[in-house]
Amino acid sequence: MACIGGIAWAASPSRAEPVVTIYKPLAVTHEQTMDPASWQEGFAPQPPSLTGVTFTNRLNGDAFLTDAVAHNGSGVAIGDVNGDGLEDLFFCGLLSANQLYLNRGHWLFENFPLGEAACQNQRSTSAVFSDVDGDRDLDLLVGGIASGLRLFMNNGSGQFRESTDSGLDRTTSPASLALADLDRDGDLDLYCANYIDVMYTADPTTKYALGRINGRMRVTSVNGRATTEPRLQNRFTVSAEGQLRELPEVDGLYLNDGKGHFTAIQGRRGTFQDPSGKPVQAPRDWSLAVSFRDLNQDGWPDLYVCSDNATPDRLWLNDQQGGFRAADTFALRHTSRSSMGVDVADVNQDGLDDVFVVDMLASDHGKRLQQLVKQHSSFQEIMLPQGRPRYNRNTLFLAQPNGRYSEVALIAGVSASDWSWCPIFMDVDLDGDSDLLISNGFSFDVMDQDSHDRLKTMSLTMQQRKRSRQYHPPFPTPNVAFRNRGDGTFESAPASWGFGITGISYGMALGDLDNDGDQDVVINQLNQSPILLHNLSNRPRLKVVLKGYSHNTRAVGARLVLRTGSKTQSHTVQAGGRYLSSDGHGQTFALSQDAAPTASMSIHWPDGSQNQIHRLKINQCLTIEQPEEPLHLVAKQETPREMVFVREQTIVPDQGVVLPPPPSLTSPSVFWRLPRSGGLAIHDIDHDGLMDIWIEGSPHQNPRMLIQKPNGRLTPVALSQEATKARGKALGWTAEDSASYWLVSARQTRLSDGKQCENILFIDADGEVVQTLTANIPGISSMHLMDIDQDGDLDLFLGAFQPDGPYNGSSTSQWWRQDKGQWHRDETFDPLGQSLDDVSGAAHFPAGKTTPATLLVASEWGPIRSFIWAAESGYQETTPSWGLDQWSGAWSSVEVGDFDRDGLVDLLVGGLGLNTEWALTEGSIFGKLEWVDPRTSEILRLFAFQQDDQWWSMEDLNTLRRRLPGFFPAELTHQEFAQQPLSHWLDTVGMTKNEWKSIQHMETAILWNKGETFVFQALPSRLQRSPVRSMFTERSSQEEIPRIYLLQNAFHAQSLQTRLDAGGAFALSASHPRTWEIQGSQVTGLDLIGEPAGGGILSANHPDKKRLAIIEANGVLSVFRQR
Repeated sequence: MACIGGIAWAASPSRAEPVVTIYKPLAVTHEQTMDPASWQEGFAPQPPSLTGVTFTNRLNGDAFLTDAVAHNGSGVAIGDVNGDGLEDLFFCGLLSANQLYLNRGHWLFENFPLGEAACQNQRSTSAVFSDVDGDRDLDLLVGGIASGLRLFMNNGSGQFRESTDSGLDRTTSPASLALADLDRDGDLDLYCANYIDVMYTADPTTKYALGRINGRMRVTSVNGRATTEPRLQNRFTVSAEGQLRELPEVDGLYLNDGKGHFTAIQGRRGTFQDPSGKPVQAPRDWSLAVSFRDLNQDGWPDLYVCSDNATPDRLWLNDQQGGFRAADTFALRHTSRSSMGVDVADVNQDGLDDVFVVDMLASDHGKRLQQLVKQHSSFQEIMLPQGRPRYNRNTLFLAQPNGRYSEVALIAGVSASDWSWCPIFMDVDLDGDSDLLISNGFSFDVMDQDSHDRLKTMSLTMQQRKRSRQYHPPFPTPNVAFRNRGDGTFESAPASWGFGITGISYGMALGDLDNDGDQDVVINQLNQSPILLHNLSNRPRLKVVLKGYSHNTRAVGARLVLRTGSKTQSHTVQAGGRYLSSDGHGQTFALSQDAAPTASMSIHWPDGSQNQIHRLKINQCLTIEQPEEPLHLVAKQETPREMVFVREQTIVPDQGVVLPPPPSLTSPSVFWRLPRSGGLAIHDIDHDGLMDIWIEGSPHQNPRMLIQKPNGRLTPVALSQEATKARGKALGWTAEDSASYWLVSARQTRLSDGKQCENILFIDADGEVVQTLTANIPGISSMHLMDIDQDGDLDLFLGAFQPDGPYNGSSTSQWWRQDKGQWHRDETFDPLGQSLDDVSGAAHFPAGKTTPATLLVASEWGPIRSFIWAAESGYQETTPSWGLDQWSGAWSSVEVGDFDRDGLVDLLVGGLGLNTEWALTEGSIFGKLEWVDPRTSEILRLFAFQQDDQWWSMEDLNTLRRRLPGFFPAELTHQEFAQQPLSHWLDTVGMTKNEWKSIQHMETAILWNKGETFVFQALPSRLQRSPVRSMFTERSSQEEIPRIYLLQNAFHAQSLQTRLDAGGAFALSASHPRTWEIQGSQVTGLDLIGEPAGGGILSANHPDKKRLAIIEANGVLSVFRQR
């Protein structure tokens, strides 16, 4: 198996099945599993009257209104505690005592006395059944708020006695627990995600006393209690600006001696390290969930820790020395903000484990417009490549071969599931793909903007303020299920699955409660009976149970991989790792009668050994015992695949990397548009046979000219003061007299009215401005040279757009015709050019024997449009005749090439991609209204989506009130606004709807030329995860299909839901027409961390090796040389 870290594992010497395997028939009707017509899928709730499970996790009385920590809920643990072959249930209670229910078969359970493990008068949160002392029965770990972690030893018959020498901290407030053999000594070690005992900062009546100690402001007392008390020591910090923060507890990490005695090592030097290996202190995060998984496939368990309250999630990689090193800074580009639960699975069948984390984004768009009380990452954190912004939504981290992750929850369809707690990947329909179950719900919708607004107007007593949660609406929601489509994307599961039960659902666990081989589900609710879901699936399956030979008797951490033809399924044996909960022991695989004879299963044991099983049987429980003399694997270091390109030169701007200013809250169109500056142009400006570079400037950064020397190095040329003002789009041009110039747009003051506009400056190789074309366009977004009139010289197309800010007059795209080196504006194009005011790119088809040259224009909000010129008729638009008007999209760029070698020129169009917040309204048509506010002359852009023939606002009422002050009634609530379509409110404020532009496509795509029309084909989903900022092509010979380079990511195009950073630099090549090989950075070597703004091919000083230049939006230029 090839691993992320470049390690191949191979058995030496090879042995076949050196393990004991025992098959036992499952309690499933074999005939039904063979008849597809009788197959079922989904769940049937089992009521307390049938099961006897009458437990209720109570949280009531004053605690319901004042105990913020208790509202994180409680969990459930599943395991066979008495060795009768049936898995039993343990429920944690907050104001209820814990309860154990023994499974008596046929969905009947018996309440069994727990004794000490009932934990009377303890707010119990989490539980795990695990054999911590290696005696082959399941012991019990229970966490409680301010009660620490308690260990109860099993006597083998399901009776528990509390250990008095466990070594576990009894003062902390554990949330979730996870166990694994982190140091490979044969026993199970423990990670405890700790939270806090009391959230003082969640109580608006808390009284703090501050004092200056050693020159720094400190909290000296809280509600009259001195902060020298043990629970209050070092608990609060006060920033220089006076901001008070409450710090949670440090998580616990414990090593086991094999006998159930634990030693805390979280404070040991070197237990935790930064990405470089430097020891760091254990962080104080609001930890809620933890999972041990071998994420980098080196055979050692790694850690993912979920953190609440905007503290960062942690990805820790096992250093194989008993400690953990933080993953690479760029491994996770952004995360959830309030991470609740985590699960891991290979969702797209690529052999790499992906990570899913839940947060609190509402599934319903109207509810999202109401839940506005949230924190957001700073503009600076978003713009910095090394920043890791956090967003209030679920995140799905798709593992990449280089050890990093692309966050794809939006494109995968799983970014929103309401106030979520516990995610579980599970193959519900037994088709071999991991589906997704999520428990959710909360007692108070404290994100609701209307209730917060009402609270501001209420006169409350101190006691009422302390209990102000009661003034927020309840937020019980249906639990959510997603079906895996088979490609790593998901769709809402049908209601017939029976999972969408409404309530307040917290901890959730899987177990085969009826021994039929599939996984049933148990959920611990708040103030209601638990949910027991009987899995109804009757497709063929295989259940696997592992037995370890050491103190790790259930082989926790073992990875099982089932291969059936092209399908691969994998599971890892866990102890804990669920939100507050723990699964039963068996693992379920989909296995058909046809696939079984050739299927094989690999077992990767926790000690690094491996076995394989063949000749598998369906509808059986397969018990596999680890041999005491295991088949060890020999790690062989693979020779890494040599990258195509190597970074040769990096050039940083003279003034350093400068961040742009944050966007104006009253001009938020920046959240929806890709930036239009900061790219580059490549041209031989000094006629030495080597390509040179012009780096476009921006409002906050000067342009630069770089001359390429014979040794390939790029050196800067000083620009005149006038040339430094040319900070817009650029291209290179060589005149008939062989003089070469940079044509660069420059923002200048229009003499006629004093408004800002853009003109074109001609800049020579010495950096001097030698000519100006007075275009007077408010914004120039694209320039393109082509011989539109076929007179033998190049003409200039200027693509216009409406910049943010005051309206400066209509942005009309223009043609400038050239005649013997003289340029003049061709105003006959203006009637067509007036409709081209949001141009994002341009290209052209060359003239053919019977066809004229054709200009192609990409729009940020519309179709690709085509134009021709003829002497007798002038300019004509040919978009409809080509059929291009049917693909209205959010296009960022356009290129041409014969990509299938059929002799016809095809179109490559760059799109915004599908991994944006627009995906939250999947399948909708999207609309944009551009309107000039007559009071301020501001361009206002309103965004909406169409559903049920109505246009609904994408933007919330707070945003629109900032942009349209005075238009909306003060008494209008967010709920009322969300319940009416945008057209209703436009009518209210007097706007007309005839200015709408709509789009249906955001994909990056190829339009195949079929002679008289085009055929649309979206590029593979891997290329739809981020916007295309730039693309270029190269071809070594006329016979070759052009190679395409796509540069992706757009930090500037911000939204409140994501940073567009899941892409990179990709090369597309083909071995035969229309079959493209996609090469990412791990192959090409084009490892871009930031936001690319442009790129192109440099002429090489070696005839067989090309060089690429790529500029990032922060002005950093990288030159890559082919090996």
